[in-house]
Order: sequence, then C-alpha cells, then structure tokens
Amino acid sequence: MAYVSGSILEGGQIVFCDPATGRSQRTPYGVQLPVLAWSPDSRSLAFSGGNWKALLAALEKADGPEFCAPLAIVDVETQALRDVVKEGAPFHDPLWSPDGSKLLFSLWKSMEGPPELWVIGADGTGAKKLLPAVGSALACSPKGGLVAYTGVDDAPGLWVLTVADGKRRQLLKTDVSTLCWPAKGAGLFYATSDEGNAHAWLLRARDEKHLQLTTAGEVCDLYPSPDGKQVAVVVTVVEGAGVDVRDRNELYVLTLKGEAVAE
Repeated sequence: MAYVSGSILEGGQIVFCDPATGRSQRTPYGVQLPVLAWSPDSRSLAFSGGNWKALLAALEKADGPEFCAPLAIVDVETQALRDVVKEGAPFHDPLWSPDGSKLLFSLWKSMEGPPELWVIGADGTGAKKLLPAVGSALACSPKGGLVAYTGVDDAPGLWVLTVADGKRRQLLKTDVSTLCWPAKGAGLFYATSDEGNAHAWLLRARDEKHLQLTTAGEVCDLYPSPDGKQVAVVVTVVEGAGVDVRDRNELYVLTLKGEAVAE
C-alpha cells in the first residue's frame, strides 16, 4: 500500500506501508499532486513528482503556482526512480495500460484551457498526443485498445477512443464524474454528475446497454471489484437546503447477478 503524507506544500512524501505488519517506510520522493497509480504487476508506482528535497527547492524557487514536476515512476522494491517525462508540466491522473507497457496522462500546456490526452511508453519512449482536449476521468479497456474519457466544453459526456486509429465516438451526452473499467466483468462503470441525477451506471460491454445501478441519493464515487461482480458506491445524503450538519456520505456495496443488482 502507498499513500501521500501531507502535500508538497507541507513537505508531503510517498510512504509505503505493509498491510500485513502495519510497518511504514517513508521514501525520499515527494509529489506535486496526491495521485498515485500502481502498475498492473504492483511493482511500480507512477506519479507527478520526484526527489522530495529537490521538489521543495524547485517549488520555493518557482514561487508556488508556477512549479511543475516531471512524470516519474518508482520501483517499489528498490525505490529506484526514473523520469518518464523530464520536462516539468502540470500532469494529472496517470493511468497504466493493462499490460503495464504504457502510461496515459492528461497534460495542461496552458492553465487557461482543458488538458490534452497523451500516451507514452513506461520506458519514456514513444510519446504521442491522442486528444487535444479531455476531461478529468480516464479508464482503459481490459485489453488496452479503448480509452473511455469524459468530454469538455462543447463536447461533454462520455466518450470512447480507439487507440490504434484515433477514432472516437460519444456514448452518453450526460455529464460523467467517475469512470472505472475493471479487468474482468461486464463492462464500464460510471457515475453521472448532474444535480439530482447523480447515479451509478454500468455500460455493458456486449451490447453497450446502460444499466442503472442506483436510484436514491447522490453518487459521488464508485469502486468496482477487480472481477467486476461487485461495486462499492459512495452516496451523499443531503438532509436540508444548503450546508447541513446532518449531510453525510454513506458506503454501499452492490452485487451484480446477471442484470439484477442486490444491495
């Protein structure tokens, strides 16, 4: 298990923890964004950051908002670090291909517009821009040939991109906040984000039918199991108008049995 202790502004560092023993080991690496991506074989971790002390020095020199860290990969066993993209830029949400050979990431070249979608080999070669604009959620199909993503501006909703030829098509016009595509299971899980209509859904792979999994509450996040047979759903329960101390998040686990959902 890995987590970020604090933030880069506070000297946050990556910490490895053994769940079996509870022992933690603080690494010499810090992050710009608290987003860590495990490789499929659990041997490597991708993140935006680098050597902790060097990051703090660069942050101080760049006066905060102008600071940008490289996209890096650390070997969990040896803690050896290598930069995948050495030029600093605001990277966000690195995502491994299912076979661990590539990394997808969204890249802001200008903070005034939406980020671009890029793919690069895990060894730092073969960088390629896939899309000129992409939203904040990405998911790879189990075989890596498709990328689901959220659209932006005049092309919102849920989209899918064929990596080989760059062709894309819109699957849903409704705004989507979360995407998860487990290695096994029936298809792509997503959550709609429209106010009053934030529910969990399954886009079934075999016929692209959209199956609604929740009907009550406002779904703010979801986490399918690796086999795709269960999904944990975080639901926001709003008790009153505006901010109410009784508002809360509740966790539910849904079990998929064919097309039926048992709560």
